[in-house]
Amino acid sequence: MERDLRIDLIRGYAMITICINHITWLLNKTYVTGFKIPSITHYGYSSAAEIFFFMSGCMVGLVYLNKDNSSQKLLNRAFHLFKTNIFLFISLVLVGLLLSSYTLSHITYLDYFYNNPTSSFINFIMLSYTPIFTDLLFIYTLLLLMSVPIAFVLEKSTKSFLVIIISIYIFSQFFPNFKLHNGAADSGLWSFNVLAYQFLFMIGILFGSKKLIYKLFNAIEKNTLTLCLPFSLFLFALVIKRYDILGFNDTWLIHKGNLGPLRIVHFFVVLSCLISGIHLLKKFKKSSTFLGIALIGRQSLSAFITSVLCAYVSLGFWLMSSQSPYLYLFLVLTSLTVMLIFSGIIDYKKKYNLSWFGFLPFKKKKSMICKLDQL
Repeated sequence: MERDLRIDLIRGYAMITICINHITWLLNKTYVTGFKIPSITHYGYSSAAEIFFFMSGCMVGLVYLNKDNSSQKLLNRAFHLFKTNIFLFISLVLVGLLLSSYTLSHITYLDYFYNNPTSSFINFIMLSYTPIFTDLLFIYTLLLLMSVPIAFVLEKSTKSFLVIIISIYIFSQFFPNFKLHNGAADSGLWSFNVLAYQFLFMIGILFGSKKLIYKLFNAIEKNTLTLCLPFSLFLFALVIKRYDILGFNDTWLIHKGNLGPLRIVHFFVVLSCLISGIHLLKKFKKSSTFLGIALIGRQSLSAFITSVLCAYVSLGFWLMSSQSPYLYLFLVLTSLTVMLIFSGIIDYKKKYNLSWFGFLPFKKKKSMICKLDQL
């Protein structure tokens, strides 16, 4: 299956934005205010997280569904993400020990582990303890497990599929605290409600399996009117949020953890803007900037792991240094560069089927996951 550059660019944009937002959020926890690199969150009701949940589901629909033994492949992918998150957790623990900062450990919940390593690790495996940002891969793991039976329903009836995921989403809105437990968090709960975010993930699966994502591309790229309409809606949402014209700000409608319904609407506006922007700038698709963004989108799992590690390291350097706006920009740009370089290494490794040890030829046949990496 040939990759679609537009999908990689959208995923790459989301991953870059997530990296910037993670660093900004962590540094902001030190109560140092100042210049922040703006993202779509500043201009509307949704964030890059919604884009990535949807696009990850879309890739599941494109790669796995309507294929032989799809359920087993989804289970294998879920287990792979689970193991990857354990590797990320161990790496973050080592980073925390090397930086040796109480503030860093407290902000990231690593102090919970350092105080009782054995029980904390068991809690991590049992999904009842997650340091900052490590809950995201567990969420994807759970969503992949959920997609096995729900995808089976989709193959039989699209209407039944929609009834199930909409019902689960409605339940999450009436019971917003029905979340997984996180012993280290002040609230005692996970930041994201899995039952709410399954909606975007499953809708993504629908768009991928039924090839609706390509119909969306074609519909928006059809003419000048459809290309400009998303930007008009985006500006309309910007004005409404900025001046709180409709009184939506600080209401459940835009709650991030529970994926308020207005966030879903705004996400589709942002997605349409991205599709329009990519089409309008299609003459630059071979430029180094576009290819770099697409590379990160293509190797999204590796990019995410790198971005989280860079966010923790950035916080450590921030706490040890002058905490100036220039340092903030330096940490962000350095993290993005490292993420790009590592994504390039992984891409090269997979392209030529090489092993890590000396980049020697690896004789095992490429799997579908190697061909189309997706979170």
